[in-house]
Amino acid sequence: MCSRLLAVLALLVAAPLAAAEPLDLTNAKNGEAATVLIARFFERIGLDVFDKRKETLGLKFGGYTALAIPYFEEDEACRLNLHINFKGRKGNIGNAKLLTLLNEINETYNYAVISLDKDGDLALRFTLVFDRKLDPKLVHRWLRYVERQADGLIYEFNERLLPYQAPSEK
Repeated sequence: MCSRLLAVLALLVAAPLAAAEPLDLTNAKNGEAATVLIARFFERIGLDVFDKRKETLGLKFGGYTALAIPYFEEDEACRLNLHINFKGRKGNIGNAKLLTLLNEINETYNYAVISLDKDGDLALRFTLVFDRKLDPKLVHRWLRYVERQADGLIYEFNERLLPYQAPSEK
């Protein structure tokens, strides 16, 4: 019974992925048009897309809520930056101990960058560089990788990052 249920769930998850064609951005007129195409593509392959704006979109996956920012250049490779944000404290700006910790994290993790924004919030950034075409399998593999990297980073540095995060709202 349990294995049959798992098989049905696997089909529901794999069906949108198997049916989706790669997204070709060759004919996109600009970054805004590319963002619309990417949002539609993400929805077709079964991702939870929300808060679509001109040049950004929200994305939920693997327990994370992220901001996706596509960068589209007519004669260069495209990239997709994914930001996972953690509410910080105002006192984070200019905090030498925090900046030292962020540098340590950035030296430890090669493909994730953690930064501090002007409001004191912390953000993990991951970048996918692609050449005009997004393959559904590539996107899903990349998001699994992002999830594992974010989980590992949080596991390893959570106690040291907690003092710099705002209390969670309940």
